[in-house]
Amino acid sequence: MKFTLYTIPLLFLICITATLDAVKAGAVKTVYIPRSQGHSPSMVCLPAYEYTVITSLNYAQSYKGKNIARDLFGASTLNFSGSQVPNRASTDLLADNFGLAPDFQGSIHFNPRIENVLFSFYFNKPLDNVLSGLYVNFMVPVNYARWSLNPCETVVDRGMTIFPNGYMGDTLITFTHAVPIVPADAYQNACNPVTPAPSPAAPAQTAPSARTYFTGNVITGDILRPLSYNKISWCPLKRTELAELIVRLGRNLICSDYAFLSVFVRASFPTGNKQRPEYLFSPVCGNGKFFELGLGTQGQYRFTHVDNPTDVTFLWDISGETLFQTKQLRTFDLTAIDQCCSRPLSRYLLLKKINKNTQGYDGELIEASYVTTYPVLVSRPFQGDIDLKLSVEHKGFTQNFGYALWGTTAEHICVQFDQPTCPTGGNVYGIKGTTGAYNYITTGTLARGLTGLNATESSSTIYAAGPIDNPVALPNTTTYGNVSGTTVLDTSRVAIASQPPLVVECVTIDVDSARSPAQMTHAFFAETGYTWVGCHTQPAVLVGGSIETASNSPAELHQWSIWIKGTVSW
Repeated sequence: MKFTLYTIPLLFLICITATLDAVKAGAVKTVYIPRSQGHSPSMVCLPAYEYTVITSLNYAQSYKGKNIARDLFGASTLNFSGSQVPNRASTDLLADNFGLAPDFQGSIHFNPRIENVLFSFYFNKPLDNVLSGLYVNFMVPVNYARWSLNPCETVVDRGMTIFPNGYMGDTLITFTHAVPIVPADAYQNACNPVTPAPSPAAPAQTAPSARTYFTGNVITGDILRPLSYNKISWCPLKRTELAELIVRLGRNLICSDYAFLSVFVRASFPTGNKQRPEYLFSPVCGNGKFFELGLGTQGQYRFTHVDNPTDVTFLWDISGETLFQTKQLRTFDLTAIDQCCSRPLSRYLLLKKINKNTQGYDGELIEASYVTTYPVLVSRPFQGDIDLKLSVEHKGFTQNFGYALWGTTAEHICVQFDQPTCPTGGNVYGIKGTTGAYNYITTGTLARGLTGLNATESSSTIYAAGPIDNPVALPNTTTYGNVSGTTVLDTSRVAIASQPPLVVECVTIDVDSARSPAQMTHAFFAETGYTWVGCHTQPAVLVGGSIETASNSPAELHQWSIWIKGTVSW
């Protein structure tokens, strides 16, 4: 008995405290996974000693959207500037990686929001005919989720320059106004804008806005495939699922007019959905399709005499469980070359495909997310709840005040790399940075054609390009420039290759970037209602609300909720 009462909450607090260091302040994540809707404060400390049916309708909405933006992007505003912008800020994302013009300037502001509409059904059935005090109960939460990043783009300068020959492909890539300059609300920030078709005479073009890239609509030069992972939707993403199927099998050890105490085994069967990497900030209903198994205790103590018309009761419900391994698909960022630290948002870096045999450029530019998206085996060692409630009843009127603590350890992730080669499919890729894709073969001062350039800049970040790896000057060549055909060249611009190029390897995958960290939230709630005491089934109606807060970790969700619920017992 004492083990159940004291060890479960103590173990819960120890596990959470021991793993809080897994939450890295300012670390950018490719996933956002808050607690399951099945742990809503509207459905805590429920009766387990008589036949009971409870239904609840709950609406919850997040606040402190800047915290979510910090978790996903490092800031609530992303600034973009091209490699040719003078005095560009060190925190600006390098626009060239996104198919934007080298002199592009703009920004995207995010104000993320999560909304949930939750319908819960609870049924408790005593099993005294099997064993005295035995009971089983079921809770079935059905959730509608609506997640939105609420992006707002501002384009300062769309960029009127051209990509030099060979920079992004082997043909001239020119900016054109295929998407005309129009008021921001009419294009950049509309949920489903009408995009004018480009002129038939227009050549391949740079992206007119960052939105074009993030929504997966950029194919230009040697960028042959649009962004497919961690895209950003300008429309809310919605999902409706049976969030969980929660079953408790327990036994009442004490059941009197003044006290009630039980212990139970808790299981949650995998329903809901897994977060998919196609979109960043895609909605999750439930716990991510984990199977949960754990133990718990619940009980209550009545402070007033049974003859007193005012009933003051303290209730508690404490449980802890393990989330067993499940298979998911996650997109990762890269670590620094020496693996000392992470490279935030590096999944959006532009890579060159390198021929494994010749070490030459293989004619394709690809987003890093194609190379850093892998199946993973995910588990959580521990998750727990401590729910406390003080209930005051007087002549049918009820007032409840409560506190709900929820916490979880960091995920354990095992990446399932392609075997026997890594990265994917036996192909190898190096970071492009600001190197050209092609260089000119020259005769004297005349250009005689383009050939692939294998130069890589492996230390590049999403903010700035690094130096060329293992640089070697190529004789009888010149690098990209505003030249064409037999135009006289600037022979001082000798092409620089990498011998050999440095490629992305498995060891540079930043596993922590796709790992949901340890979390802890605190919910304070209140309910008021009325019970028809004289009726056989004691029907009751309650309305309530909660405010859920957390620490300064951006991975933890702040939200408020309101609900109405009805109960019958017999």
